[in-house]
Parts: sequence; C-alpha cells; structure tokens
Amino acid sequence: MEICPERGTYRARFYSSIIYHILKVSLGLFSCIIIGGGRVVAKYVFHVPAGDNESGQTANKTVDWGKISYSFGKGLQEELVTCFGLKTCIFPDEDGIELDEGCAGMGKDWFNFRFRMFANTAIYLDMINIPFEWRGKGIGEWLINKLKTFARDNRLSYIFLGSYEPSNPFWESCGFVKITEYPDFVLGTDSMAK
Repeated sequence: MEICPERGTYRARFYSSIIYHILKVSLGLFSCIIIGGGRVVAKYVFHVPAGDNESGQTANKTVDWGKISYSFGKGLQEELVTCFGLKTCIFPDEDGIELDEGCAGMGKDWFNFRFRMFANTAIYLDMINIPFEWRGKGIGEWLINKLKTFARDNRLSYIFLGSYEPSNPFWESCGFVKITEYPDFVLGTDSMAK
C-alpha cells in the first residue's frame, strides 16, 4: 500500500474512511440536505456504447474490479501529472478507486475523483470535485472521457451519478441524460443515490 505524505499512512486514511462511512450511515437520507445545503440532486446516466474491444470483461465472469480499477487509477494518476501538473494519492477499494489531492477537509478547494463498479454492468461516479483554480482547463471533461473509455473497454453498460444544479449543464454536455430513478443495484451506494 502506498503512503500519501499529505495525509500520513494508509492506516490514517483507513480510519478517516471509517469515520466518513459511519457519518454517512448515521446521516442516512438527510446527508443530501446537510451536505448539499438543501439543493435538489439530479440523477444522471450515460449509456456506454458497445466497443470493438473483445478483450474486455463479461457479465458472467468473476472480475477483480479492485485490481482493474487500481491499474486504471495509476494510469490516470500519471497522466494528471503529465497533462495538468496535478499530483494525487490513490486509494484503492474492492470495487473502485479514489484519487485525492491529499488535502484535509472537504470543500471546493481540493481535487477528488471516486467511482465504484456495480453488478458487473455499471459504474457509479461517487465524486468528482475540481478546485476553482483548476476549473476551465478541461480536467473534468478529460476525466469523464477516460472513465467512458474505461467503461467501454471493460464492457460496462452505464455510468450513473448524482449532481447538484450548478453542474447539470456540464453532465449534459458530456452526453449524460437525466433520469428519475436509479436501477435497484445502484440504490444505497451513496447518499446522492437515495
């Protein structure tokens, strides 16, 4: 496991993750209102077009999404430095990854990109936050295009996410379509999915 100098060891990240999940469960349905300041959350989906890549995953196969996601995340990490000069830490999970700038606290001044796989068919984009000073440089669109390619190459059919109003035009410009409900396998994955 890698050490993130900005946050300390993986163990410190593990404990902060436990606290985050306890708070998330404790707040339950109210977390959208508290975190979002009462803003309405829109649900979006992107239907991933089928690719020509025959080496991708299949729904009937047991897949180690943690390993596949980590490999994808390492590539993103390197490209973020090369293309944008943005250094991140990677935190793997059994079904996804998180790339984090490593700053303590939440807010609009830190970079975060987190996603998870579900039912061997979809990605739930749990978080994408670009700091104000990095906005308008194409980082968000670049990340989404990379995620779409990852989904297509691994034969995943959908990318789901929840969005607050100011970001809705961005998602629509990236080809996402607003939906009224998530499929059952997405519900309960994050406070925004409720």
